[in-house]
Amino acid sequence: MHPSVFVDKRKKWHEDYWYLCFTQQLDCWDRDASEYEDEPLEMGGFELYSVYSYSLDEQVLDRIPLQNRQIFKMGSTQDGYIFCHKSLAHLFRGTDCGVELVAVPAY
Repeated sequence: MHPSVFVDKRKKWHEDYWYLCFTQQLDCWDRDASEYEDEPLEMGGFELYSVYSYSLDEQVLDRIPLQNRQIFKMGSTQDGYIFCHKSLAHLFRGTDCGVELVAVPAY
């Protein structure tokens, strides 16, 4: 996370923003329980799926300590959504930060 300032087209400064940069992705969606297009988009040697509803793979997540997976960018998908653990959700709720939280019901 990097502190950031957003300057709009009218040159007005908006402070108190944070820029999140994810250099790695975590591929932890369950292929058996998620709904997605069977045919992936192949780009740069990667297979990227269009996922309609996510279910997380408990076996993958259980091997990673919670503090190392509290917020991450989902891998192997076309969307590249950011996932956060429910323990962090309060940081985004009730604020005007432009974040929409959607629960992953199967985990």
